[in-house]
Amino acid sequence: MIIHFGPRFSGRVIVPFTLLLLYVSLFMGVLTASIPPPALAALLSAGLSWKILSVCRKDYLSPERMLGLRKTAFLTHLVICGSVAVSPLAENLV
Repeated sequence: MIIHFGPRFSGRVIVPFTLLLLYVSLFMGVLTASIPPPALAALLSAGLSWKILSVCRKDYLSPERMLGLRKTAFLTHLVICGSVAVSPLAENLV
């Protein structure tokens, strides 16, 4: 993406749009009952996503800040995937 659109457009448009699609797909999955409702615990990753969004909007040209986001992106991915994976188990306990 960065090669085709440049770092400024990618940091200010592509990243927010991708995060928006991520959370919309989570809500749509719950609304269509293809994902159990306890998967909404993945919304706990919103703080991590906000950090990613703020760094990408302001410091898109700073390699140090962008490399530091790898850990945050990994944690966001882990929280979302973990909550979606555990949600069927949590639904059966209730």
